[in-house]
Amino acid sequence: ELAYPGIFLDQKRPDEKQRLTRVHYSEKCKFELRRSDRRAAMCIENIFFKTKKMQMKLLLGQSQLAIRRCKMGNRTLTAGELKTPEGLTNLICHDEGYKFLRALRGSPPYFEKAKKDLFVMIRQLGPASLFCSFSSAETKWNHLLRILGKLVDHKDYSDEQLYM
Repeated sequence: ELAYPGIFLDQKRPDEKQRLTRVHYSEKCKFELRRSDRRAAMCIENIFFKTKKMQMKLLLGQSQLAIRRCKMGNRTLTAGELKTPEGLTNLICHDEGYKFLRALRGSPPYFEKAKKDLFVMIRQLGPASLFCSFSSAETKWNHLLRILGKLVDHKDYSDEQLYM
């Protein structure tokens, strides 16, 4: 807050102990960026700072959960195995050390999860069909030109104007 006096006007947020309900950092960021006066949304450095801080909070929280819940096959990991360098390299080689990055956009596990979700959707719904018309005959469709005239120009065009 003190780094951006133009946004926060030298006012400090109340501490978490003073709040009645817990407010997550992501909710605070969304509130600041969606304000009606757009103070925080106009400062690019502030947006990048908030993005970086949210990603770090996400990674720190998920890495602790990933280590606690991580199992390799039927074998449970112990703290002694993780203290040794061989245990950590073994964990990374089996790709268990990177599973917690699934929530971070742009990481390889995120794209792996997105690819699996896409294949599941194709398997359930069938291959997607897309229809696009790029013909030059669209300029001859009078009803389409009338609708576009009403939407874009807010005018009702006559047949003579459309045939020109």
